Amino acid sequence: MCTYLDQVGSTYYFRRVVPLELRPFLLTASGKPRAEFKLSLGTKNRDEAKRLIPRHTIETDRLFAQARDELVAAVQSAAEPPATAAVRSADPKEEALQLAQWENGLLIEEARQEEEDRYTRRKPSRDALRHRLRLPYQELTDAEKDMREILRQEREELEIERFRSVAERWQRAERPASAPSVPQQEPPPFKGTAFDPDIIDKWAAERKIEAKGIDAHRAVARWFHERVGDMSIEQITKKDVIAFKDKLIADGTSAANTNTKLQRLRALLNFAVANDVIQTNPAHGISVAINDKQKAQRTPFPLDALRSIFDGPIYAEDTRPFRGRGEAAYWLPLMALYTGARMEELGQLRPEDVFEKSYLDDESNAHSAWFIRITEDEDAGLKLKNAASQRAVPVHPDLEANGFVRFAQQAKAKGQARLFPDLKPNKYGKVTAKWGEWFSGHMRDEIGITDKRLVFHSFRYTFKHYAAHVEMVEGIQREIMGHTSGDVADKYRGGYSEHQLVEGMRKYRVPGFTPPAPPPAFRSENGNAAQNS
Repeated sequence: MCTYLDQVGSTYYFRRVVPLELRPFLLTASGKPRAEFKLSLGTKNRDEAKRLIPRHTIETDRLFAQARDELVAAVQSAAEPPATAAVRSADPKEEALQLAQWENGLLIEEARQEEEDRYTRRKPSRDALRHRLRLPYQELTDAEKDMREILRQEREELEIERFRSVAERWQRAERPASAPSVPQQEPPPFKGTAFDPDIIDKWAAERKIEAKGIDAHRAVARWFHERVGDMSIEQITKKDVIAFKDKLIADGTSAANTNTKLQRLRALLNFAVANDVIQTNPAHGISVAINDKQKAQRTPFPLDALRSIFDGPIYAEDTRPFRGRGEAAYWLPLMALYTGARMEELGQLRPEDVFEKSYLDDESNAHSAWFIRITEDEDAGLKLKNAASQRAVPVHPDLEANGFVRFAQQAKAKGQARLFPDLKPNKYGKVTAKWGEWFSGHMRDEIGITDKRLVFHSFRYTFKHYAAHVEMVEGIQREIMGHTSGDVADKYRGGYSEHQLVEGMRKYRVPGFTPPAPPPAFRSENGNAAQNS
């Protein structure tokens, strides 16, 4: 939350209430006591507004300090405070009461100022403690570890209470199913074809677009009209699209996000061209040039970051944060490191997707190995990025040694529909959306990894990096990771054999990295993984 930031419509304002005792000394242009400062920041972009807040905070601090000096001078000289001029009473007792109230207000203000001074003096020690608590877990003292654990538990309890409060409000707001409320869509304020619903509904139905994609394109249509004005698709010109681009940039939207919005706008207009609504696409060729410095480059995890993650409390102390959703907190990062799979591909796995398969090697010797089936199943709610994403990934020996296969077998024995049943789908059906938000915060706040280029998807880059490092065949890398090569020869070859995939996976390792201890359920007395039964 940003102090003094207010929003009216889509525009951000600086808003700060004036303390009651200072209002007679801070007057409006009409000469009345000022109740608050409210100034337009001239922007609809929240990040830009937050950047402007400190300037106005400093200025109002200065005005408040000046008003307090006037208040102190008025009381010390026994002069009548300005506020009493408008309510002067002939009764001496009334005047004495008013003066006493002002003196009491002064004492309160002095106490508040003293507390502010103490808070300011303690700032260096708070900053030092905050810095210490953000260090990697293994560098903390026992007391600091305890403090971080207490803070984590407090955050989780607050989160639980917030979820409970939301659920209660939802239940109170529920309406009988017999009388559903159907929002009426207002007709567009112009004649002609509208983005929403005319084009978007038809485009989504024809292209079989999922709900998340539909919402994203609806949002772009809304942003376009908010910044350029209401108009039909037939009325949109290239100048309008350029104006949209320029206003996005002026609002503080990054070049990459601006291009994403332009691409979605272009897709809708392309559909309009294809359906003979307009003759040409006015958004064609319009984009923002991005230099190398502007690109948000993702990067593999460096070795020290991997050690920090897998030496952290989830692995070293077997903690399971509430928002980490049980065993997902342990397994998802480790599985990603050893498979290169996408977060959602792993989060939606079912117990039966971990299976054993027999195969022959090049010399016709029989072998068997465990695989992870990454597949799409509409009935089961399993979704993949594209057709190439459907694959069988060999279980790495380190994963098997840590009890992953036994974990899957236990889930199957319990009749679980998913390996990680605590992961719940969001409104778009994505089960790892909230979990991914938690993991990002966990990395920053608990582990101390602050490089914004490092995200969960960095495990995928890490797998690719070290697979190349151990000279795993490029085609095997692609097949394990669900990448397409674009090579016509690959289409004719029809994929690599199970033997080639297993041998390729066995090569994979991260030099200098030691896998964490298995979860307690799969740990033997000496701390190693218990053997499969």
